[in-house]
This record gives sequence, C-alpha cells and structure tokens, in this order.
Amino acid sequence: MRDTLEIGKITGAHGIAGEITIFPITDDPERLLGLQYFLIDGRKYEVSSVRPHNGTLLVKCPEITDRTSAERLKGKFAEVYREDASPLDEGEYYIEDLIGMRIIDETDGKEGKVLDILSPGAADVLEYESDGDKYLMAMVKENIFEINTEGRFIKADFSAGVKE
Repeated sequence: MRDTLEIGKITGAHGIAGEITIFPITDDPERLLGLQYFLIDGRKYEVSSVRPHNGTLLVKCPEITDRTSAERLKGKFAEVYREDASPLDEGEYYIEDLIGMRIIDETDGKEGKVLDILSPGAADVLEYESDGDKYLMAMVKENIFEINTEGRFIKADFSAGVKE
C-alpha cells in the first residue's frame, strides 16, 4: 500500500490570484472542506482556504500566487498522507486499496484483477480483467459478496459483469 491517497484532480486555475480548482475523488467531497494541506508530486502545499464551487473545490495556497503557477498544476493529482485521511466507516474502502486486487468468481473460482473503480452515479462500478477481457460490474451487494483487504481479494458474481 502507498503512503498517500489521491483526493482529487486539479482541473485548472480560478481567477488571477492562484486559486486552483480540484475535482474531488471521494464519495463525500464535504470531508475535503477541512483540508489543511495536499501533496503534488511529493511537494507539500499548505491550504489557506477551501470552498465548494459547481461540484469542484476552489483551493487557495500561499505557495501558488498567480494564475500561471496554478495552471501549471492542471491535470495533476492532489494527495494526502494516508494517516491524515478521513477515517472510514465499516464496509468502506479507499478505492486505491481495491485496485490491483484479485477478483474471484464465487461460482466457479475463475479469477481476474481489479483495474479501476468508477463512480458514474448511483453505484460505483468495478472494472476488472479476466482471461484477457475487460468487464464492468456494479458494486452492489447482489454482485459483490466479500471484500478482503488483508487477503487482497474480492469474491463476486462474474455473471453480473458486462464485457467492455
């Protein structure tokens, strides 16, 4: 496991004073309103203010003083140290921890690998690969039977997967 977790992607600059726009990568963007710092490429940026704006966050940092500096960060991912991340409730997982896990079909033991977790709307969607093909599956209790972070595997119903 990595020491850091991605919390959002920088999508651009806002205004001329160096404020950046971050698209949150979390199921609860409100938890980022208390953000104290973030890392980009290992460099730490202190946060002086955070405010919501049209589904994104507008963030001001003393280290970013103008629009040009803010625009240079576009496309990069903001991270925090794992120990500073918001605690999870039971049954919740950091998406980053699920990527790369083995996924096992509960019926016949067929295996695959988790490629990504997408958040398009009502339910997260698990993208996985098995036998050289890619599949998508809604992450609902009818499809996902067990997530074992210690053993690094997920038991699921492969018949619920849709080939990409």
